[in-house]
Amino acid sequence: MSMRVEFDIHFHHGGSIVKDGGLELDVGGNITPKVDFDEDRFGFFDLIDEVKKLGYDQWSKLTYKIPTSMKMVDIRDDKGVMVLSSHLELRTRILSVYIVDGTQSGVGKPGLEDPSVGDPGVDEFNVEDLGVEEFTLGDPIAKKFTVGDTGVEEFTVGNSGV
Repeated sequence: MSMRVEFDIHFHHGGSIVKDGGLELDVGGNITPKVDFDEDRFGFFDLIDEVKKLGYDQWSKLTYKIPTSMKMVDIRDDKGVMVLSSHLELRTRILSVYIVDGTQSGVGKPGLEDPSVGDPGVDEFNVEDLGVEEFTLGDPIAKKFTVGDTGVEEFTVGNSGV
């Protein structure tokens, strides 16, 4: 019985890939982590599904950075995903995938339903619009807050696993 090998992907999107001499560098944009992928069950169409969940319906290419170098490699098919996942053997459990020249549709586009720092489409998160009277960072008691709750008097984020 083989042991499940889990890994995470950090999706870099909304920025630009620029060439600096022989290097390609990611400039600006956002990073969205996705976790707990199974190496044995993850393929090209799973990668495409994850990109679409970020709200992207078009892109010029998907690429990744080899963890031990600055080299960027394009992902075009299952073979590309297999090469990407081969870097897991280097004890790296986080892989970086870049969505190049992506355009987002309204479907699945991050917004107030799932606000995240740096998400495209979240220009401002106004808690007053949700009926929240106070927003405090650092309170170690709060564990969960659901956007859209009504009657919430205080929302806190702490250091105890939040």
